[in-house]
Amino acid sequence: MQEVGSGKYEKWLQGSPLSARLTAMKDGAPEGVRALERGETEQLVALYQRSFWDDPAIEFLLPNEKRRAKGLDAYMRMAIRYGLKHGRVQTIAGDAGPRVGSVWLPPGEALATFPKLIRAGFIGMIMSNLNAASLRKFFAMSSMIEEHRKADIQKNHWYLWILAADVTEQGQGLGTAVLEEELREADLAGVPCYVETAKQINLEFYEKQGFVTKREDPLPGGGPPLWTMIRKPMG
Repeated sequence: MQEVGSGKYEKWLQGSPLSARLTAMKDGAPEGVRALERGETEQLVALYQRSFWDDPAIEFLLPNEKRRAKGLDAYMRMAIRYGLKHGRVQTIAGDAGPRVGSVWLPPGEALATFPKLIRAGFIGMIMSNLNAASLRKFFAMSSMIEEHRKADIQKNHWYLWILAADVTEQGQGLGTAVLEEELREADLAGVPCYVETAKQINLEFYEKQGFVTKREDPLPGGGPPLWTMIRKPMG
């Protein structure tokens, strides 16, 4: 199983005054939400592939479906690996595997570093798609996202890297449930949360969680709009 508490943030948290309050808070967490087990990685990768297949940003980056399948597989695998090591990967599982999954990077780890990305599989992700046009678009998009995040939010924040419910499980409240623990933890610590989405339909969902749109900018190279959203601590 995932070793919860292995990251820098988790080690800090164990000795902080928030620890007891968060332990009590977790007793009231939504039923079924838990850390992803490493053996479930393949299933969560497949879930993310299905859920992000028609994402406008993904379609723009990877218009060729064969390359899209390889690129999505490699990217999601890298993100989950990174989250297991340096953040949190949460899920609600059903009989057939994960029904929803979130990848969070916590304060102190919210800005992914290149050495850690390399160890998580960044080179393999790049090599999975040798199309020069797609790679140019990917690096241009990544640069824009990084610049905006550094400009728009304080260094200490929670970053919601990935969130998706399986295509057959959407509309059942699973996304709200799987986010609840980290959102409440952010509120207790008084730190904001940050997320990006290229799907306009997602805006209403995130607004219900307390996020507010900060930017709406087209992706470089004539791509679709990307929304960045910030959630200030509540309570």
